[in-house]
Amino acid sequence: MSNALHKSPLWEEIPLRRISLFAPDEDVIQRLRALEKYRYEGALEVIRNDGKNGRPTFLLFFVPYKGSGGGVPTVALDEKSKLEEFLCDQIGIDDLDLQTALRALESRGSYTFENLHLTTTKLRKVGLLHPLHPRTVYSPQ
Repeated sequence: MSNALHKSPLWEEIPLRRISLFAPDEDVIQRLRALEKYRYEGALEVIRNDGKNGRPTFLLFFVPYKGSGGGVPTVALDEKSKLEEFLCDQIGIDDLDLQTALRALESRGSYTFENLHLTTTKLRKVGLLHPLHPRTVYSPQ
């Protein structure tokens, strides 16, 4: 572990004394796995921003219904086809809801997908995980 860390660019950021090794069946590992599967309920907001060149940019952010609030990460997509792909393939929006959203974006400039249930893993993967997501699940006693 020490050799691998020395070769990593993280070496200067993470001192060895802060690293612990755990067996896969230890309680802290089970809690971490549960944390990754945690399902957030919230709304996915999509806003169309018409740029100077006349081509729209689509801004997306996920707002959990529960939590301590604060700023949330935003994903920016510069093409309608990228937006469609993101919503369908990454988030799992069905075609009927997608078409409704595209019409609303065209006419009103925004759309909200309400009552979505997205896991921590999914939100991290697509770049929408809330910054106040709990990072510490284990504290040495």
